[in-house]
This record gives sequence, C-alpha cells and structure tokens, in this order.
Amino acid sequence: MATLVVAGASEFLFVGIVGPGGSLVAAVLAGLLVNALSAGLPVLLGLLGLAIPL
Repeated sequence: MATLVVAGASEFLFVGIVGPGGSLVAAVLAGLLVNALSAGLPVLLGLLGLAIPL
C-alpha cells in the first residue's frame, strides 16, 4: 500500500512541476527520485529489523 501511495505522490509532483511551466526533464527526475526512495525504505527497515511481517 505504501508503494502505491508514494507512486501516486509522484504523479502530483509531476503535475506540480509541469503545470506552472517547469521542465519535463525535472519532473521525470523528481518522480524517479521519489519512487527510488520508496523502493529503498523497505530494504532499510528489513536490515534494521523493523519490518512488519504481512
């Protein structure tokens, strides 16, 4: 669920950058950065022993 929420956040980020006339490249890079952070968080929590089993 958290991955979907953060991935959805990147869509809002994209619109927020491109809407006012921002660069398409900047919007794509920002979206990739947000999704990369959300992909690395479960790995970090697992290494720290803080992961919640499903």
